[in-house]
Amino acid sequence: MRYALLRHDYPYDHYDFLLEDGDTCLAWRLPLALGARMIAEPLPRHRLLYLNYAGPVSNERGEVSIAEQGTGEWLTRSENRKVIELHHDSGRRLLIATTSDAGQTWEFHFTPAWSPPETQG
Repeated sequence: MRYALLRHDYPYDHYDFLLEDGDTCLAWRLPLALGARMIAEPLPRHRLLYLNYAGPVSNERGEVSIAEQGTGEWLTRSENRKVIELHHDSGRRLLIATTSDAGQTWEFHFTPAWSPPETQG
């Protein structure tokens, strides 16, 4: 399974975290200040093309640039808890995502903490 962290400038600067799930991607909005723990806002599913896309987003919704890409594997997957081991160029990281209110708000825990990535083309 592939994932991507995209820097997105609309409607304000933030990151979109995309996780391949069948023929679409699960998606969450993350704050620009990445760290070990953060609140993630669920977004509608995204098309797979965004895993490798940088440039303008349709309907004048700003632009995205790729901050990080990699692969991952599910360690736990339930409606309210997801544990994924992420593999990327600079190493591995564990993502633990939990929600307790029907998916309205997710809390992401990254081990080790996410240091701010450098944006790629």
